[in-house]
Amino acid sequence: MYNVEIVDRLMREQKKSASDMAEFIYGNRRRSVVHLVKEGANPTAELIEKVADFLDVSIDELFGRYNPRNANDRDVELMEKLIRAQEAQINMSNEANELLKSKIRLLEFELNEVKHAK
Repeated sequence: MYNVEIVDRLMREQKKSASDMAEFIYGNRRRSVVHLVKEGANPTAELIEKVADFLDVSIDELFGRYNPRNANDRDVELMEKLIRAQEAQINMSNEANELLKSKIRLLEFELNEVKHAK
């Protein structure tokens, strides 16, 4: 069931107001979103998707079915692989930057040699 307590907590954590939600969902800050944030709310699937987008969470999280703190081993393994891949990419970028710096120093040296030869 759609959990308004989760919506309320996320809005407080993200310092977002009901007016912010109304603007995001309806394009009008004055439109009421009581039907999305009050106890017993039963919004349509389309509105639930918009609330999830507004709060930058999954729909499952709005239903209390997903909590990143309870990730299973497979999720953790995939996240670790992603982190290692990103670290490798950063290392490659750093190495490429060092090579470029060396090339620039060499070109600057050669330019100075040419200038002094004249």
